[in-house]
Formats: sequence, C-alpha cells, structure tokens
Amino acid sequence: MISRREIEKARSILLRGNDLESAVIILEAMILNNYIEVGGRVNTLKVATRQIINFVNEYKTKDYLDIVREKVEANNKANQLETDKQKLIEYIEKKIGEYDETIIEIVLQNVLAVAKGEESK
Repeated sequence: MISRREIEKARSILLRGNDLESAVIILEAMILNNYIEVGGRVNTLKVATRQIINFVNEYKTKDYLDIVREKVEANNKANQLETDKQKLIEYIEKKIGEYDETIIEIVLQNVLAVAKGEESK
C-alpha cells in the first residue's frame, strides 16, 4: 500500500514535469489501490497515464541501441557534472583557505602593531 505522503509527493513532482516514477506511483495508487483524489484543478490520473503512454510510445519507436546510447550519454554527462562539482568544491575550499590565511596574517599584524604601540591597519 502506498502512503498518502508518497502519493502527495509524487503528485507534486508529476505536475511539475515529466517523471515516470511519479506517474507510476499515481497510477498504481488510483487504479490498483482505489485511491480517490477529491478536488484539484488537474486530473492527476489523466496526467500520469498520458506520461506513461508517451514514454511507451517514445521507446517503442526507438532501436535498442539508441536507448543504450542515450543512457550512456546521460551517465557520461552526470559523471562529468559530478567531476566539475568536485573541482569547484576543491577550488572554493582552496580559496577559503587562502582568505583565512590572509585574514589571520592581517589580524596578527594588527595585534603586533598594537603591542608595539603603532596604529593598526
């Protein structure tokens, strides 16, 4: 049995765009588990069914190799994005470290200047 929370989350995701997993959750809840949706401007069951039909039609006309290529491209893009993200995180951490060192140097110089009776910067 699918919980009400899962159904509401799937509905929210489904109405924002194409999401096959959410469409399946909605379809299963409403058709197999007799979940009834009351109110709302959008027929969620209709949207879910349309997305599943579109998915089936799209992949019915494609060759198996095309599907595999798309998945490989998507995986490669995801891996590249993850690599870029890691590089960006490392760069940011390095810059934070440099700024921290600079701030520490300035504070130390000011403390030494005050200790010597000079004006701080």
